[in-house]
Amino acid sequence: MFAGDEMNVYIQSTDEDTFSLLTQFTYSATGEWIPDDTVYWEDITQNPATLRASIIQTPALNNTQLPDILIADELEVVPFTGANFTLRHAASKVIVQLISSTFSKEDIRNATITLPNYLTGGDEDTGTFVAGTTRADITVDRSDLTNGVALFQPQTISSTDPLLRVTINGRDYEVTDPNGFLFEADIAYQLTVMASKTGLTVSATVVDWEYESYDLDVVTIGTTVTGADGVNNGEQLMLYYADGTDRTFLNTYTYVAATDTFTSGTPTYWESLPDPTHFYAAITRTGYNASANNQIDDFLVGDTTVAASNGVHFTLHHAAAQVVVQLTSDDGTFSTTELESMDIILPNYFTGGTLSNGVFEPGTTTGNIAVAKNVGTNNNSAIALI
Repeated sequence: MFAGDEMNVYIQSTDEDTFSLLTQFTYSATGEWIPDDTVYWEDITQNPATLRASIIQTPALNNTQLPDILIADELEVVPFTGANFTLRHAASKVIVQLISSTFSKEDIRNATITLPNYLTGGDEDTGTFVAGTTRADITVDRSDLTNGVALFQPQTISSTDPLLRVTINGRDYEVTDPNGFLFEADIAYQLTVMASKTGLTVSATVVDWEYESYDLDVVTIGTTVTGADGVNNGEQLMLYYADGTDRTFLNTYTYVAATDTFTSGTPTYWESLPDPTHFYAAITRTGYNASANNQIDDFLVGDTTVAASNGVHFTLHHAAAQVVVQLTSDDGTFSTTELESMDIILPNYFTGGTLSNGVFEPGTTTGNIAVAKNVGTNNNSAIALI
């Protein structure tokens, strides 16, 4: 008890139908209860007298919560004796500690914690607690950032309903209990919430080259070489996202074949991205001495739009066209050695295609493209990436 606490004492009527205020007592600094009006046993006709008592010890922390209502057990008191009330908290109390190893201290300091759609409106009435029947969000008071506090009427939260909601930087994170949760009167529940950012994960499938064969008189373009089959161990996927009209670099992911996963040195968090996010991805495979032959590298590109907190899967396509040249001499006028020594040129083709933040940009200049020889599977092919 605290000096200044006010306790209302109620007495049951002689017909036992109702209770009415007997008087109010105020707790003094000397540890005594001082009545507002002196009550004499000679003025009480009931024998024994049935009494109730209640105290509103502290006001509500905010307009969504309950005050700290103390309710005493009902007593039957015989004349000329004292009444010793045992008062208990009518409300449930929750103390929420919010911690995080990924959110900043400022993020945690500015977070709000809500008990969503809880029963509210409970009140004291002539020494009893009357539960409310309306539902509303209850805001946890975070005046003490370490231990947020809420007082509310006892109730049961089902396993399918959120136990509490944490809002950080405008995003909601709901916590449920798979077994449901029972809040009882006169009990303070200490809840510790570990808030963790959601790491962005990616996967990728490389679409193999599609081959088309054409007979061009003495030149045959065949399917003697197959393209890449999936992502190779150690290859790096460059990740970008659309930021307004521009694409912004996000992260580099390296494929580890042993674990069949993409890893990055620094995680990318969904909380730093718009919802949904349009992603772009690119893998660059070294071409066939591209700069010397006026070819381009093998750019694998893809894009996708994904909602927050989901994994990101890319289907990557070759941005280049691949030309595989096989020289033949049906009449035998050229020997195999002569055929292998011939230079093959793609004349006056477009050149200079580049990769720009995950998107292939075709070149606009033209020139001769040298087909690289002794490359591909078993080094037995002539190939150009254009």
